[in-house]
Amino acid sequence: ENETNHSSTKHVEEVHKMLKKEILLLTYNAEGNIRPTIRYLKESHVGKCLGMVERKGLSTLKATSQVEREEIVRERLKTLVMGHPKVLSSSVEKNLKPTVAFFLNDCGLSEYEFGRVIYRRGGSLLEANVDRTLKRKVAFLRDNLGLDLDEELKVGNETEINNDLKDEQVEIPELSTKSTRTEISNFQKKRLLAQMLATNPDILTLSIENNLQPKFDYFMNKIGFSKEELRYILLKRPQLLSLSLDRNIIPKVECFLEPRSKTCPKEGGLGMKIDEVRQWLAQYPQTLAVTFEGRLKPRVSDVVQLGLFWGDDVLPLNFLTRTERNWSQWKNDYLLQDAAIKSESQ
Repeated sequence: ENETNHSSTKHVEEVHKMLKKEILLLTYNAEGNIRPTIRYLKESHVGKCLGMVERKGLSTLKATSQVEREEIVRERLKTLVMGHPKVLSSSVEKNLKPTVAFFLNDCGLSEYEFGRVIYRRGGSLLEANVDRTLKRKVAFLRDNLGLDLDEELKVGNETEINNDLKDEQVEIPELSTKSTRTEISNFQKKRLLAQMLATNPDILTLSIENNLQPKFDYFMNKIGFSKEELRYILLKRPQLLSLSLDRNIIPKVECFLEPRSKTCPKEGGLGMKIDEVRQWLAQYPQTLAVTFEGRLKPRVSDVVQLGLFWGDDVLPLNFLTRTERNWSQWKNDYLLQDAAIKSESQ
């Protein structure tokens, strides 16, 4: 009896939480709206794909019984709905089905990738308008990353090939050189964008005008990345688009450019030129992902104190992303080697 009372109390609390987020739930028709929506979420690709994703050792792909599989899906759908109860007001035919079709067909996500997307941002993306929001953002990314599909290749067998090979992971093309030009097929373009969205679905929750466009403008106009370089960087590290431009990205770049301080290394920067910054980030985009105060500033101070410059043969280009233990070992080895060289020269 105590367990029953506890369960009932918990359910009441959960309903209260949902009502606080979406009071209009009280106006929804249970039979005509809520139940059909829940049934669709459970029985469609939403429930299937959501359950496939492995988290904390749980996945329907690893489940040993139908009861276990159903429980995984139920708990995950419950979390999705609790976080975004407004999804219960979505029309199955007008909203949910077109959204699922958009991700699986237009974007070319595999079932597992779609599961990752809705596990991370399911509620907000299922609520989003396909035409006014999702399609605009995907079109923006395709255009600005050079992943727009060639019209003449949109028809014919390539669509069928894409559907058959959705689970195939496509390697990010290397940057073109003076002697070689990298060409990307329609299939590669579609898979690369799908992989990017599966890695960081938060991108689709960002405003084009207030968030994405200013970042692309800064990367291309301030730092000077070409479209190909920017594509390479953001496919490698799509999480960079989730960083704050003003509070995160710009301060880091400015620290790279700021003149070095001989008297107080902790106050100055690396004294790099903008072309050097562009070249460095194109090679090591993960450089922008390190924390500013906890990693970047102390490492920059170390480099200046050691009298080293970016581009020196002795300084590893990945010095910012090395672990603390690895970096400490490298500094000790360098100081010992430098001391030995000075001793020999005396």
